[in-house]
Amino acid sequence: MQEHQEIRSPERRHQRSDDPWMALTFQLEHVRELYGLDDVVLASEDGLTVAYAGDVWRSYLLAAFAAEYASSDLPAQPESIESSFAPYYRAIEGSHISVISFEASHVPVHLCGVASQDNGVSKGLEHARHGIERILSA
Repeated sequence: MQEHQEIRSPERRHQRSDDPWMALTFQLEHVRELYGLDDVVLASEDGLTVAYAGDVWRSYLLAAFAAEYASSDLPAQPESIESSFAPYYRAIEGSHISVISFEASHVPVHLCGVASQDNGVSKGLEHARHGIERILSA
């Protein structure tokens, strides 16, 4: 009797899509899981959610926060966030948050990640950034 062996492809991506929006969503979900993030959102320059992984309502708030935060010159420290962004603070209180801004296919965007523990939010966002740039350059 011959045992059934599963043959695995060396392909690193498990979910694929030719639809850029779905590909972005898959990328953010992968990063969220890999880095233990609670939420990760890709936002337009105006603070609108483009793609997210995590809670949908919190993604809207984080997208708006990312745009406002990126236009400020404040460091990402809890006391700065609490005093300057009070309307957003309850949603992120006690969390580690990071925002990076960059251009993807010549379009300014913001990427915001939140985790209850500081387990590499910034590293997760850099990982996501590379995937987002790859997806949007196709």
